[in-house]
Amino acid sequence: MASAEADQTLTQILESVAFVGDYAWILLQGQSTEWLIQSIISVFKISGRPYRSTAEDVERVQQLTGKLKSLQNYRNVVIHGRWSASPLYSEPGGEDPEWHPRPRPWGTIDDEPIFYCHRTRLRKVPPDQELTITDVEHLASQIEQVDSELVEVLIKWRRT
Repeated sequence: MASAEADQTLTQILESVAFVGDYAWILLQGQSTEWLIQSIISVFKISGRPYRSTAEDVERVQQLTGKLKSLQNYRNVVIHGRWSASPLYSEPGGEDPEWHPRPRPWGTIDDEPIFYCHRTRLRKVPPDQELTITDVEHLASQIEQVDSELVEVLIKWRRT
């Protein structure tokens, strides 16, 4: 749910900065997070500083969308991945470090059992990602925090 809320916020930011018409929401609905972020960044590059925004606002949105993009990568692993109690594609302790499971994204923040998750949509076979239930909850919390900060910028623009 956190990532869906963030996508809605990104859509509203894009509507605000791109001066889109009354029916543009039709084109924006259902776009991927990556597409929305890239579109916002493209608008900023083309227009420099959109109407009603300060240079600080633009920088803040760029920082937050960068952070959200990183979080979405983990979200995609969680949502689209295959979970198991043991590594599927990785060789823990094997000779090739590229094939070691990727460590938990936020380090050890609990002592829960570790699961291994890998993407099912493979372009190349990445190593398994170590995750716990707490990691997934932390991911949702981080996405909610970024979304909240993006909403603050959006509210500021709408008041101006």
